[in-house]
Amino acid sequence: MSFCSKCSIVKRMEEGGEVVLYSPQPYIISRLEASDLGADSSKLHHTTLVLKVTCFREFVQNLNRSVSLTQAEQEHLHIAHVAPGEAYGPDLLSKVRPLAQWVYSTENSRLLKILRDESLTVHFQPVVDLDRNRLYGYECLSRGVADGSLVSPGLLIQDARKMDLLFNLDLLMRKTCLKSASNADIEDHLFINFLPSAVYNPEFCLRETTKLIDSLQIDPKRIVFEVVETEQVEDSSHLIKILNYYRDAGYKIALDDVAAGYSGLLQLLMLRPDIMKIDRAIIDGIHLDEAKQTIFKAMMIIANDYGIDTLAEGIETREDLDYLKANGVSMGQGYYLGKPDPVPRKVLIQ
Repeated sequence: MSFCSKCSIVKRMEEGGEVVLYSPQPYIISRLEASDLGADSSKLHHTTLVLKVTCFREFVQNLNRSVSLTQAEQEHLHIAHVAPGEAYGPDLLSKVRPLAQWVYSTENSRLLKILRDESLTVHFQPVVDLDRNRLYGYECLSRGVADGSLVSPGLLIQDARKMDLLFNLDLLMRKTCLKSASNADIEDHLFINFLPSAVYNPEFCLRETTKLIDSLQIDPKRIVFEVVETEQVEDSSHLIKILNYYRDAGYKIALDDVAAGYSGLLQLLMLRPDIMKIDRAIIDGIHLDEAKQTIFKAMMIIANDYGIDTLAEGIETREDLDYLKANGVSMGQGYYLGKPDPVPRKVLIQ
């Protein structure tokens, strides 16, 4: 049975196979060889130890319990898992992680359980067409479900980043949002968040999403993929490749949390999204704040010059809404217009 080292790490942690351990500090490998790690067999190659195990997760837990290693030693011990049916090859390096990260992954079981059980729920927040005073669509907001409580996406992303499970979480969030929207019979636009730093190869990593959209018979023109945490993307050409993949498939692109400053505007000009979401830090109280109004007007000029629709986030009051409508904002979102809700609510703007 073959696995993708990024897509299936949650599943593969329960698999056996061979474990390759390497450290630039030979004494660490010597200590491991002398310890009872519960392996079926072992082979020593200088600074590399190869073990055969029945369950990788249990092996990591046993190693952490039975061999006393400092945090620095855990960082210097690199481990790769070769699951049954996999062959050694160039992709072995993509499976290598320090023991410290494997330990963190096995000890913080909340995210692993959410991923394994696909226990996410979705809340829908209305996005309003301010020009026509009618519903434009919904942003789909994922929440984890653990022990009967909701877990915020921020906490899930934080854990996933530490455990190198961003791809798995991002994919599950997209799939859950699409299925929930389809079950709710939503016929309006759907804003689906995605983490560009979780995508390694657009054609491979995103094909499951496009296959699901096709199977659910959702018109691609109704899907708006919302780019979040662009500050985590160091390779701008890679991000543009991802966005072009979505555009070529007929989807719209929104850039989330666009705020003031050189970097935010530079991203806007570089990525040329269909929709620019203006950060709530600028929107909140804008009807009374001349400095925010100045920044806002400069952003509106750029958006209008480049044919980008604008969406104001975090609208909390009627006064802010009136100011935004009077100054040409295309769409709005915020508690004044509608809170996130498990049931998609219709809104009517007077």
